[in-house]
Amino acid sequence: MIVVVTIIAVFAVVALPSFTSSEKYQLEAAAQQFADAIRFARSEAIRTGNAYGVYIRDDLQKISVYRVDTGTNPWTPIYDVYHPVTKQIYTIDLNNDSASSVDSIVESFTYQGGSCTNERYTNFNNNGVAYCSDPNNVLMKQGALTFNLNSHFREITLNGLNGQVSVK
Repeated sequence: MIVVVTIIAVFAVVALPSFTSSEKYQLEAAAQQFADAIRFARSEAIRTGNAYGVYIRDDLQKISVYRVDTGTNPWTPIYDVYHPVTKQIYTIDLNNDSASSVDSIVESFTYQGGSCTNERYTNFNNNGVAYCSDPNNVLMKQGALTFNLNSHFREITLNGLNGQVSVK
């Protein structure tokens, strides 16, 4: 009986790190997908010369890429941007993705010379500069999304002025 218990204990000790690394992989995959969506919106704005943006729903663990209709007042997001690989509307929903997982996402944004009433929308102009269009065009200084899963976390940072996106 002692031998059986010892063998089970050894298997438990060996299996435990694999669960932890799986969580880290799922967290990293989630953060990378969001970072890729932000980078894509910025690159499309630069490539096309038109405003693009991302709509971040931290409460739903979702991000969508949109193009901006600047002919309306206020500007209107149009969700007809396609993912370059899947060819589907560019929306990442972590609740429907078995390879990615987070417990929560926390947003933190700072703006230059004003405030933003709806930080969930981040637009990029044709130079790749990030801003909030609600209520006016207010330049973003810094944006951060912190992804948490159990005791692990990853942070995406967006430098509003140069558009650099990094995952830490």
